[in-house]
Amino acid sequence: WPSTGTLLLLRALPHIFPPTDKRHSVVTPAIILLGQILAQTPVKTQYDVVMGLFCCGLMLEYTKDAKRLPPEALAFLAGVLRLYADDVDTALIDSPIPSLGVGCRGPRLLSLRKRLNDYSSEANSTV
Repeated sequence: WPSTGTLLLLRALPHIFPPTDKRHSVVTPAIILLGQILAQTPVKTQYDVVMGLFCCGLMLEYTKDAKRLPPEALAFLAGVLRLYADDVDTALIDSPIPSLGVGCRGPRLLSLRKRLNDYSSEANSTV
């Protein structure tokens, strides 16, 4: 994942340069970089999920004024939602990003899934 400084720079770019231009010498490579990061960085831990969600937010921020939808961000979001499906194996058969399918079986993400399931079942029992 990019360093904190790189992420801060990417966060500042749409406020400095116009992200609505179809081709811009600064913004277009930044969007391509974010797309490549989302599509190719392996997701193995909770930190990876958080960083990916932050990059998704950045990419959506870049493209919202131009009324464009970045497929990498949508695929990553769909993959993260599938990580927390009830039947993970079935949900990941059609996973939009292969790296999410591999990371889902990691012990850290499995423990996060268990904590979320415990939390949701606890919340449902109190209602």
